Amino acid sequence: MVFVDDLGMELILNGLIALTLFYLGVRTYFRYRASGNDKALNELKSSAPLIGVFGFIVLLMGTFGEIAWPLMPGTPGAKYNILFYDPTMLFGIALVSFALSLAYNLKTQYVGLYSMVAGAVTIYYGVVGYNLGMTQAPIALLLLYVAFGGAGIFTFPATLLIDKMLSPKVLPSGVAEKKEIGIPASTLMVAANVQRVAGEVKYRVGIASNFTLALFLVFLIGAAVLSFYIGLNAIPSHLANVP
Repeated sequence: MVFVDDLGMELILNGLIALTLFYLGVRTYFRYRASGNDKALNELKSSAPLIGVFGFIVLLMGTFGEIAWPLMPGTPGAKYNILFYDPTMLFGIALVSFALSLAYNLKTQYVGLYSMVAGAVTIYYGVVGYNLGMTQAPIALLLLYVAFGGAGIFTFPATLLIDKMLSPKVLPSGVAEKKEIGIPASTLMVAANVQRVAGEVKYRVGIASNFTLALFLVFLIGAAVLSFYIGLNAIPSHLANVP
């Protein structure tokens, strides 16, 4: 079997995905703050096709690396399918699932829970790869895996917040029912964690939620920068020599 070296492509693609998700997170957050649920939901849903395509490609590359890695056991590079393509499979599953959740108006927190576990596993792979010195730049490898793993971990609280913000019933539990029997909703909302903007009631994002989202975005932009840096540096040597 001919050796297929797609590491450069994988790194550049991962950088593009991380950058896209960072941009999506920033735009969705500020759209929500300025215009409320509908604009933020439209922003998220408009990204579903691209995220789905990204996820399909990543999942395809991961599957190929898992089942058709051409280097025989005992040869240099034979073990790298474990280091590179196990996390790739996990990443592709998360992207496809998130895109489908957005497209079909499903809760995203289940994808977030999966991503949190997958992110922790990714960090573990990075630590093991670093301890074994499996690349010529072990520190860059560790930082890359920590960045993607951290983004995965903070995906869970981010998706919990998405589900709260974009829920069609943002009023506290019981408000709708009590309103039907004559109790004004405005009275019941005095102590509620909601606010009204442009005639629309929406969930108020607190300090803790803002901090969580900020960490999520920091990990994403870090993952994008590291992916581009490692990928662009790897391409010349990979073009000149087979790993």
